[in-house]
Amino acid sequence: MNTIILDLDGTFLRSDKTISQQNINTIKKLIDLNKDIIIATARPPRRVYNQLPCELHNNKIIFLNGAVIHHNGKPIFNKHIAVDDFTTIYNLVRKYPDKGVIAVEYDQLYAMGNFESHIPKVFYTEVDELEYKETPKILVKVLDDTFREELLYHLPPNCNIVFTDNGTLAHIMHQSVSKRNAVQYLFDTYGGHFKNTICFGDDYNDMELFKECKVSVAMKNAISELKEISTHITSSNDEDGVSEFINTYYSLI
Repeated sequence: MNTIILDLDGTFLRSDKTISQQNINTIKKLIDLNKDIIIATARPPRRVYNQLPCELHNNKIIFLNGAVIHHNGKPIFNKHIAVDDFTTIYNLVRKYPDKGVIAVEYDQLYAMGNFESHIPKVFYTEVDELEYKETPKILVKVLDDTFREELLYHLPPNCNIVFTDNGTLAHIMHQSVSKRNAVQYLFDTYGGHFKNTICFGDDYNDMELFKECKVSVAMKNAISELKEISTHITSSNDEDGVSEFINTYYSLI
């Protein structure tokens, strides 16, 4: 397998959001072997570059579940939610303030309310109003289980929604945006194929990739639905499961 796709939170990152030296050293070995490393995450660029060691910054990185892609530290692709679609979602969440809290990616993350149960306060700014303009991703913190159905029912046809964090966090992107489609874009641009790819993940936004990749590795801490369609299960993100699997698969030890 020549391509390795790594999710970050719950996979390559530990639960305390650090990266173990063992995981870093293992990925460096793969780079030395000329393996193609793709990082695919729901995080925005600023929260990835601040987290990853500098040696990994020039890899292909998929941000915001596929809405933005960088290579060699520079943007090569982006797809935004249209203003009209943003307005529809924004007005819906504002109509039910006791059921959901909205946050939007612009130059940084702006939230109308407290998002700290999902994202540390240092990474977002609370505001009273949001600007009506295109955005790569909208986050909605679901405070009431019934609100998931409201979001699905009123979701504009040009948008795609993925729920993570046990269904409490909705990621809304343009309809064409997904980790799977972002990887396909990279393969079309630089070469590669899913049949020659290993992917690692733990949550619903990894499902499409797991269905495509030749080897799909779920973390022990992954959701049950992902484990059911995976080809392998490794140790948890807190037990360096990524490094453990790669070292065994490629006989690096």
